[in-house]
Amino acid sequence: MERDPDVELDEILATLTLVNVDREAADHLTERLVHVLVERMFLDLRRQLVSGDLSRRHYVEQLRWLIVRCRAVGLLPAQLY
Repeated sequence: MERDPDVELDEILATLTLVNVDREAADHLTERLVHVLVERMFLDLRRQLVSGDLSRRHYVEQLRWLIVRCRAVGLLPAQLY
């Protein structure tokens, strides 16, 4: 069962305040936080398409831009398999 990114985001943010003295745990949670935020951006983009706020053409343009930006900063691999 897949977790709701919004719930997971809230849990990570709450937990980060509790583990600030454990560097390894904080690093792991920070990495997870970035992953969830990136996932949230893709899901929000998809939601805009489904709701009709974005045309198919604009969705593809925005999706392409998001992928390029995420790859540029190392959040996505150079090529998805």
